Amino acid sequence: MHFHGHVAVHRNSGTVGGENAAEDNMTNNVKRGHASCPGKRLTDKRQHRLVGIGAVMLIAALALPGCSDPREANAKNFAKAISDHLAQHGEVCLEPMNWPVKVRVRTGANPLDFPQSEANRMAALDTAGLVAWTMDETKDIFNQSLRTKHYNLTDKGRQYLLERKIPNFLGERFTKRTDLCWGRIRLTEVRKWIRPEQFRGSQVASVKFVYQIDGVPEWARMPAISQAFPAIPELLAGQGIVERNANLHLTNLGWESTR
Repeated sequence: MHFHGHVAVHRNSGTVGGENAAEDNMTNNVKRGHASCPGKRLTDKRQHRLVGIGAVMLIAALALPGCSDPREANAKNFAKAISDHLAQHGEVCLEPMNWPVKVRVRTGANPLDFPQSEANRMAALDTAGLVAWTMDETKDIFNQSLRTKHYNLTDKGRQYLLERKIPNFLGERFTKRTDLCWGRIRLTEVRKWIRPEQFRGSQVASVKFVYQIDGVPEWARMPAISQAFPAIPELLAGQGIVERNANLHLTNLGWESTR
């Protein structure tokens, strides 16, 4: 037998069963949002019973997941705002570089020599197999030899390359930025926050959270890389311990990151 969602309820006003059936029919109408009447006035007892049913349904609806206000200042909403931001901008990268990187070979105390720190960083990336170099030798105006190493990314290095445009402070022009990235930061827990306050016409909050870094390649843990790029071991050691800060602002749809 196949039903199409309609059940006929036969009312028998002379029996207890008929009265209960009428009450059940009215209850179903209330649940469906109908205001129809079964043809006679409800007794006060039955009216109170239906009001009680409606109150229980309202309380149950408010307790359902998804009924929370995304504009409330709480850990759940803050965590969502930070996680949404990190999903789009959570890469952890080395210092921006313009390829090829040119490093002058040191010839002594020449003040024109490239900083040794840059040479150390390139040498570490070379050890990790991320770059390769060629030598270029020229003469200066005093006919002295100038040797320069030209570092370019290898196929392995290009796997970690991220290119993006960064707007200037006016948001009118963009600067091309090339980074070598070695992981993605992820929120693991919101620890605390400063009570939201008004700032320049909007409500803002400062939130502290701890993090995990996913997708860290083996080369990022190499001793040469750790020495040349000390921020890497520092960030790795701070996972689950060091609190990072996120600045959020309130919109009509909920909390969002300001950067």
